[in-house]
Amino acid sequence: MKAMMPVVLLNVNDPEPAIHVVDAQWNGELPATFLYDRDGKVVFKHFGRIKPDELRAAIDKQVDSKQ
Repeated sequence: MKAMMPVVLLNVNDPEPAIHVVDAQWNGELPATFLYDRDGKVVFKHFGRIKPDELRAAIDKQVDSKQ
């Protein structure tokens, strides 16, 4: 698909405010996966390790819902 997206590196003394901007329920645990729609709304989130088929299903669901 050759998707292009920005990459952001957080380099601050207190990451807590930035973490809560991403998701108010997220405590900063990694790995964390967030999928956003084209309007910037979180449409899927998963905390901890995610199985590839679960991620693929979440992506396919969003792609299919937009067609």
